[in-house]
Amino acid sequence: KVKLLNRRYSGVELEYFPRDWSNYSWLQFRVFNTYKAPFNLVVSVFDRQHKVNKFRFHDRFTDKFFMNPGWNEVRVHLAKVKYAPKDRQMDMSDIQGVRLYLVKPETGQCFFMDDVRLIK
Repeated sequence: KVKLLNRRYSGVELEYFPRDWSNYSWLQFRVFNTYKAPFNLVVSVFDRQHKVNKFRFHDRFTDKFFMNPGWNEVRVHLAKVKYAPKDRQMDMSDIQGVRLYLVKPETGQCFFMDDVRLIK
């Protein structure tokens, strides 16, 4: 369960997740939208170099996914992640962070995550 705060960029970061994604093709997970209206879930992925590059917006993967009320499946092709940084390729063997957030959620809004996995 991810409880969202009524502030900009509220969400969750996957803390205990594999760092080496080099042998995988997809990031997949399910989200249950408990809210009665759809929302855009932002997914952000970055490697160690992103930290060195001072967390510049165009130096990571960021995409929005439309979440209807109820269960939604999200699949991210890792080639999109690899080639997302503007001036380089992401180091898929050294992924440092995966963040899921809403830009400005409503008071009391939450969602559930399930079945988070990397797929070959």
